[in-house]
Amino acid sequence: MPRGRGQTSHSRGDQDNDKDTTIHRLAELVERQAQQIGRLIERDQRRDEQLPIQVVARQENHEPAFERFRKNKPPVFKGETDPLLAEEWIRSLEGIFDYIRIPDEEKVSCATYMFQMDARHWWCDIQLLT
Repeated sequence: MPRGRGQTSHSRGDQDNDKDTTIHRLAELVERQAQQIGRLIERDQRRDEQLPIQVVARQENHEPAFERFRKNKPPVFKGETDPLLAEEWIRSLEGIFDYIRIPDEEKVSCATYMFQMDARHWWCDIQLLT
């Protein structure tokens, strides 16, 4: 008997086997992903448990944040009006802050220490207003 439109040579049993195989493969994939996620969570928990100890040890072994900042020879900012120069200065400082892990509460003091000329005058005026 000729096959009709849309029919394949697969029997109903073959189609069921294909579906079962696909479902089995998907189940295996989900299981592997669950295991990987579990390993990632465990790794993150171990890292989080060790992090406070490392940070405290690092702070105890180093001098004050400002001294570490100063020793990295940060660039000065004289109040240039070119936004690209100002942006580059900020990026330079952010790189130092990240590298030596300056606490957020000390970043403004470190940055404004590097002001000179027009920038220093502007900062002094701002301080008078606050």
